[in-house]
Amino acid sequence: MAKGYKCPTCEGNIGKYENGCYICTDKDCGAIWWGPFDQPSAGEKGKGHKCPHCQRQTVHLVATLNEIKIWRCSTCAATQIEKE
Repeated sequence: MAKGYKCPTCEGNIGKYENGCYICTDKDCGAIWWGPFDQPSAGEKGKGHKCPHCQRQTVHLVATLNEIKIWRCSTCAATQIEKE
């Protein structure tokens, strides 16, 4: 996904790419997304939590929104969402 893509939720703002995902620049929206061809990346580098999909220890926290934590595996791109 190239820079300049509109937010899939509010469609009025451009997503900013940081920490391995796009984040809507509208503070009231705050949507997070990945494009279909984005490299699987997330959070900081190094050893993370074990991925239930690929079994590697490459799962890192990507973002926390309204008491929801979003985790992503930097190897296989599996995504996990959990409530705090």
